[in-house]
Amino acid sequence: MIKANVNRLREVAKDFFRATFVQVSFYDADANFICAYPDQMSRYCRALQQLPQEKAACTAFIQESFTRCRAQGDILYTKCPAGLSGAWIPIYENGILLGFIEFSQLIRRGDEALTIKHLEAICERHGLDTAEMRQKYAHLQNFEQDRIESLARIIKASTYYLWLNNMIEITAENLPQHITAYIENNLAADLSVSAICKHMHISKSVLYRISNTHLKMGISEYVRHIRMEKAKALFKKTSLSVAAVSESVGINDANYFTKLFKAHTGVMPSKFKAYATQSRSRRSR
Repeated sequence: MIKANVNRLREVAKDFFRATFVQVSFYDADANFICAYPDQMSRYCRALQQLPQEKAACTAFIQESFTRCRAQGDILYTKCPAGLSGAWIPIYENGILLGFIEFSQLIRRGDEALTIKHLEAICERHGLDTAEMRQKYAHLQNFEQDRIESLARIIKASTYYLWLNNMIEITAENLPQHITAYIENNLAADLSVSAICKHMHISKSVLYRISNTHLKMGISEYVRHIRMEKAKALFKKTSLSVAAVSESVGINDANYFTKLFKAHTGVMPSKFKAYATQSRSRRSR
């Protein structure tokens, strides 16, 4: 669904690094790493990544940051388990989340004592040479908070450049199929507009537009349509009761299911089930 030109993104990250000496990383809408420049983390963070416990904490922090940024829908300023600062910036195209840009591994001015405290605790926890880790730590960039915020705003502005120049884009022709597949595979789940938008990383206006344009009906109507078609298929292929079929397609109120099914097919579900049972019996003779 998301297509990224890795080489061109890397060139953008490289230009940003040349101007700021800050590493930039790109992730897709599911927080899968795409590319970064420089390719390697700082010496200090590379040393931390060699420690399984610290690496696990970093991985969990990245996932948490991704989740919070996606929910917030805007710049998220972060502080990692080692006390270092950074930011996550979402990339949108017409309300559709394409991915994220992240920068980190910065000492925020005023946090020096905090980050040194983290360093010493890590060294004590893992039996590391504190002096050696301090040497690696000394290579980290030290920025004022307002400079970190300025960098994040500049990156946010540059996200429009990324999709305008097709460096990262959504293959919109596949989005209706992705929406349909998600609905069909999750009929018993919450298929409200909000739930679908959250899973697909799109805004409500985008979902409404795609539904009306490509699916030829409103999204709520489309969900009901798929549920009723699945119910018909279950009646034809199984001996499940009306109540069981109703629950299987995500409708727990049997009376409401009966009302929807009759509106969709013109007959009561019990009568449709009887017809389907008779048809299976005749075919099995």
